[in-house]
Amino acid sequence: MRLLPKLSDESRLKILPYLVGVVIIGVIALKFVPDLFVPAPPSLIESTQGLVMAKNIDELSKVAGRTVGRPTIPEGVEIAALGVYTEATPAFPKQTTAIVLARGGWRFAEIIERPGANIDEVSASYGSVSSRKATLSPGTEAKWIILDQAAPICLDGRDGQPGTCVINRIVIFQNETGVVSIASDSRGATDGELLALARSLTSL
Repeated sequence: MRLLPKLSDESRLKILPYLVGVVIIGVIALKFVPDLFVPAPPSLIESTQGLVMAKNIDELSKVAGRTVGRPTIPEGVEIAALGVYTEATPAFPKQTTAIVLARGGWRFAEIIERPGANIDEVSASYGSVSSRKATLSPGTEAKWIILDQAAPICLDGRDGQPGTCVINRIVIFQNETGVVSIASDSRGATDGELLALARSLTSL
């Protein structure tokens, strides 16, 4: 028994524009709607009261009121963000500086300089799974900290911001002004590249 009447050619022609419209709307929805449900990538530098962003390391040093170390940046790596915490936070002393490097659309490394900080206190704040010593230069020892080794959680970048994964490795050392930490994740710098960054900053 036929439940639906057979459409005439004229009826089909009338319905056709509506069907085409539905298909177009569906294609648009498939292209753009998923982006509405994808979380925006976190800020490369933790935003808090007193954070001042800078355009280059010279400006960063001026805001910080001290000379900020200039790392030797590998080929293909670029500075993605720079900032100074002009007010103390639970995590950072006043005038802490942050430099974020990126490569290939992903965070490469994060360099934090904490003036007046103590290396043992900074190390303890990370809650490491394990740690070991690493020699950066004669007389300069660093702590090599390994964090959670579970499968990495990553977020793709958007709107020109590089993607990021959860930090899993950190090199920390004490210098004349405080503590420098250089961290990376599974998509970022290799172990050797992290150590090279640290060594480029030990003499500054």
